[in-house]
Amino acid sequence: MSIAESFNDNNYGRRINDFVLGVSYGLTANSSTSTYYQYDFMARILTTRTGGSDGGITVTPFSQLDAESLEHLRNRLVELNGKPPPLSPTLNKPQRGLNP
Repeated sequence: MSIAESFNDNNYGRRINDFVLGVSYGLTANSSTSTYYQYDFMARILTTRTGGSDGGITVTPFSQLDAESLEHLRNRLVELNGKPPPLSPTLNKPQRGLNP
């Protein structure tokens, strides 16, 4: 089982619209707070927020995320009848080398 499949094994997500997949974690016997993720494949950003009183929203560009996980999540959105654009073939590749 790949990293993406094991990470997302019990969190299949739901289709928000054709371009956005929502995934949530939490609300278990050991956790009173949920974390909500929205993967926007059109804007190429991940929005993260918590359901607890600490609140706050974090926005992360896809270029900072694992390409394998994004591919798995995009495929899940397609399974849910979403129509996300293809992932960029240069996703997560630096624009230039480490030594300019």
